[in-house]
Formats: sequence, structure tokens, C-alpha cells
Amino acid sequence: MDTEELEEARKQGDIDQELYELAWYEAHRITKRIQNNEFSLLNLVNEHKFLLEQKLK
Repeated sequence: MDTEELEEARKQGDIDQELYELAWYEAHRITKRIQNNEFSLLNLVNEHKFLLEQKLK
């Protein structure tokens, strides 16, 4: 979800305050890991992209 969808879900009561705060916490944690180049899933995606590009040449 993007920030607008998350806020809308909270306002409509689809999620409670606790889940809303957890989602923000996780988003912040993942963003920091990406910025510090510590998000291994993103690194794996880049490796796979490189391999696929090599096969297409």
C-alpha cells in the first residue's frame, strides 16, 4: 500500500491504530535497509535482472 491507501484504510476502520503503526514501522525499517544497501531481496532481484539481461544478448 502507499501512504494514501494506508491512511484511508485507517480512516475507514479497515485497520486499527495498532496495525497502522506497525505498517509505518515496517515501511520505515525497510526504507532504512534499502538506503544502507542491507535489503537482501533487492540485491537478489538485481542479480537476477543482470543474469536475464545477459541471456537476452
